[in-house]
Amino acid sequence: MGSIYDTKLQKNGKELKKWHLLFIDGDERTCDCCDDQKICASIVNLIGDVTIVCKDCLMDVVKEFD
Repeated sequence: MGSIYDTKLQKNGKELKKWHLLFIDGDERTCDCCDDQKICASIVNLIGDVTIVCKDCLMDVVKEFD
C-alpha cells in the first residue's frame, strides 16, 4: 500500500494516478467544504486540481463509512 503522499499506485502491473496529500502547512485557510477558516489539508485530485479541506470535514466523510 502506498503513502498518502504518493502520486502513483502500482496495481496489476499498471501504474495508476491517484489523489494524494500535498501538505498541511498549519496556517488557517478557507475550507472548500464548510467555508470556515481552519487549518486545512491540501489534497491533489486525479486531474491535478487542489482541494483545501479541514479535519472536521474529512472526519464527517470518514463517519459515513460507519
